[in-house]
Amino acid sequence: MLIAKRDFAADHIWFADDIFALSPSWTRTFADAVESSGAALPFKMQSRPDLMTRDTVGALRRAGCSEVWMGAESGSQKILDAMEKGTRIEHIYEARENLRRHGIRACFFLQFGYPGETREDIDKTIKDGA
Repeated sequence: MLIAKRDFAADHIWFADDIFALSPSWTRTFADAVESSGAALPFKMQSRPDLMTRDTVGALRRAGCSEVWMGAESGSQKILDAMEKGTRIEHIYEARENLRRHGIRACFFLQFGYPGETREDIDKTIKDGA
């Protein structure tokens, strides 16, 4: 990040790694290194809702994170269960709130038309803003 910032005048970075911040310890170490070297740049990243805990999001903010894209997929627990991802609706809401609290934009990947999905399931996704 420091080289991109210093040598190439980068104004943002996109980390295209769908499990960025998988390890809370690694994320804290990453944030410490970025902070101490003055390498912070606004960055976007991908992750999972269950990984966006208060501590992890705080570390991401220190490193310059401005936007997190997560695979929420659906606002219906029935559909999430059918996908067998282990995601709970509560994870999505908690992630969104933790990110908001730190001024990081929460963005979601959604799926519509999953096998067995009904109009009621779709309405839950739209209504609840998952």
